[in-house]
Amino acid sequence: MYEQLTRLPLFQGATKEQIVELIEKLPLHFVKLKAGETAVSHGDRCSHVRFIVSGSLDVTRPTPGGDQRYNIAAPAVLGPEFLFGASNVYPFDAIAGSDGCGLLLLTKRHFLTMLESNRIFMFNILNMLSTLAQRAPTPTSINYPPVAHAAPPDAGPSND
Repeated sequence: MYEQLTRLPLFQGATKEQIVELIEKLPLHFVKLKAGETAVSHGDRCSHVRFIVSGSLDVTRPTPGGDQRYNIAAPAVLGPEFLFGASNVYPFDAIAGSDGCGLLLLTKRHFLTMLESNRIFMFNILNMLSTLAQRAPTPTSINYPPVAHAAPPDAGPSND
């Protein structure tokens, strides 16, 4: 398992001892999907970080202009940007590719424990999320919740 984790961007720069300690401390769950099996469905709640450690996932994301289709191959993380924030649901379907897919799952709570335990992991996820945010659609196309605006300061008495 150590070799699989070292290939993931989240663990770049970590020592073997740090990764082994992580494996020993946290409840990692390994799932092997056969070709065509569903990893996540559109609308599923994102409650775990899903590391793609082998094979690939075929992703279909509905958009107003038609479905976007792409493949995510190991080593990768599936939708880390949906673990936090206002919307914690996957906006796509992810199906194991023709070669199947190996996923390593970690709950959000245990993922936060991991991030708090090591600055390398924290910086790596911040870099990953920042990169994803920089590729995201422009803010005008994202449905942000309304922002409450403060009332203007009192202008004082009028000199009319």
